[in-house]
Amino acid sequence: MNVIVKTALPIVTSAATAWIMKKTRLPGLATPIVSLAVGAAVAKAAQRFR
Repeated sequence: MNVIVKTALPIVTSAATAWIMKKTRLPGLATPIVSLAVGAAVAKAAQRFR
């Protein structure tokens, strides 16, 4: 299970970032900030599965 969670983290993070950027229509400059925020949220959620 731990390997699956570690493997899925970047995939989920990038998919969620792309979805948020598309839905909110933020400028491209905001992508790294959104990615950091999404990454933190995904990592926090992943801790619950471990």
